[in-house]
Amino acid sequence: MSKKSKKNLEIHLKETGESNKIQKRIRRREKIFRFFVIFTALTIVVCLGFITYFFRDIFKNSQGVKAPFFRFLQNVQPAHLRGEGDGRINYLVLGYAGGTHPGPYLTDTIMVASVDPYNKKAALLSLPRDMYVSIPNYGQGKINTAFSIGEENKKDNVSGAELAKKTIEGILDLPIHYFIAIDFSGFEKAIDLVGGIDLYVEKDIYDPYFPDGRGGQTIYQIKKGWHHLNGVEALNLARSRYTTSDFDRAERQQKIIVALKEKVLSVGVLANPIKVTSLMATLKGSLSTDLTADEIIRSFDLIKDLREEEVATKVLDSSAKGLLYDDRINGEYVLLPKDPTWEEIRALAHSIFIEPFLEKEKAKVIVENAAGIFGIAFKVSELLKSRGYTVIEYRTAKENISQTKILDCSQGEKPYSLELLKKRFFITEVFSCPIGMDKEVDFVIILGQDFDYSTFSNRQI
Repeated sequence: MSKKSKKNLEIHLKETGESNKIQKRIRRREKIFRFFVIFTALTIVVCLGFITYFFRDIFKNSQGVKAPFFRFLQNVQPAHLRGEGDGRINYLVLGYAGGTHPGPYLTDTIMVASVDPYNKKAALLSLPRDMYVSIPNYGQGKINTAFSIGEENKKDNVSGAELAKKTIEGILDLPIHYFIAIDFSGFEKAIDLVGGIDLYVEKDIYDPYFPDGRGGQTIYQIKKGWHHLNGVEALNLARSRYTTSDFDRAERQQKIIVALKEKVLSVGVLANPIKVTSLMATLKGSLSTDLTADEIIRSFDLIKDLREEEVATKVLDSSAKGLLYDDRINGEYVLLPKDPTWEEIRALAHSIFIEPFLEKEKAKVIVENAAGIFGIAFKVSELLKSRGYTVIEYRTAKENISQTKILDCSQGEKPYSLELLKKRFFITEVFSCPIGMDKEVDFVIILGQDFDYSTFSNRQI
């Protein structure tokens, strides 16, 4: 339309009063839209509040540190990070017998699920229940007893889930932000509520030692191939282990979790308040978590588009290439780490739970030995590499210094990496790089005579 035609149209609208009518209609539509947005937001808040109140026995208060991604409405600043791994959202998934089963709070399923909200990735790491570990304030024991000990003792008001979280944080050198604990009955009900799951069974299973629920044994068997499983069938597949192994079972449990996620999303449970309420009512008494109702919905929103092949999965095992070995302590079967420092297991965890901020910044680091301790720069550089840092060189300084220091050569361009390094080395003051330093370097870690590798490697940050 020409400028002249537009001008004539404007004059016509003004003369006929049509312009005012159009403006009124636009304002009315804007008011309706704003009302709709406000009404929808209030409806969501009311629904979440309703769910949280009426199913408050499901939602538990957390004594741990929540994921910065949720706490700061996704705008995570460097100072918000507690340490490496805090850029992800880490969930501890626990499955236990419950009810009248023997050892009702012993956890058959122990799995860490981790989501990278920035790169849209996820990973699952299964921990075998017979791992012999240090349980904070309770000494040594099998990892599957941590939840049970906490539930039965409630020492210092620490629940079973909180004790299990602290135990696993110590093993993996990672923050565990949330837990989800569910018993056998709840697991069955959840799968039945979504109409069952579809799963491919990798090989024939014949287990004549399967527990019958009455203290005896029965036969459990399933053929290789695709199956549509209801709640009871899925639980049986998740529990069977005597003619395969605990490690095979862990892999099946991971596949069941992924299949359940797919089914929950495909039937639109979380988008329907009635279905959410029905699910919560069904699981009441069988499920507990320190996620809020809002965080549950946000969590599913993060993983809804992930395909199974995009989820990294690992199982700690005692195979020839595994990181554990079989042993007995006081006549009881246990699994112990081949590396007694647990560093190999921590490195594995960090290799699949990659810190997104380190991955994004790819800061180049040099480690310099000014402590006078032979080989210390190499050891530190290897540990940093295992945590996701890009160490380009380790070397010996020309002279020793008394205090460890960090030189920032990035001119403030790698703030997340700097913050994590400060926490890892327990350093508050950072120095600028001297003039003439290689521009390809972002940080130089100078190890001083105050540096203690044992404290450094075992520091939980």
